[in-house]
Amino acid sequence: MKEEHLLLLSDKETYKLYSFNGYINIILGGIQLVFQKVAKILAEIIEIDSEDIVLETELTIDNGIGAVNVAKLVIECEKKFNITIHDEDVHTFKCVYDIVKYIENILSEV
Repeated sequence: MKEEHLLLLSDKETYKLYSFNGYINIILGGIQLVFQKVAKILAEIIEIDSEDIVLETELTIDNGIGAVNVAKLVIECEKKFNITIHDEDVHTFKCVYDIVKYIENILSEV
């Protein structure tokens, strides 16, 4: 059963807390928290600083993100967020924003 709670910390910060089967997912300012986690995972895979990754970073070989690295990213995101990313959807990920939004959508549906 999904439970949703809003936690207002200040006029500018609202956290959405989702609890589902003992897991708590926090959505900070929309996609920010998901983005930070995805950026960290991707940075570890391609061995760069996570601060060099932005939402617009394209998942291309020019950026060191070939098919194998995309597969690693998907697997690690599935583990980190306790979700399933369907194989038929992976080809739609053109930039970091695409995968972040996909994950956010799954987390908000749970």
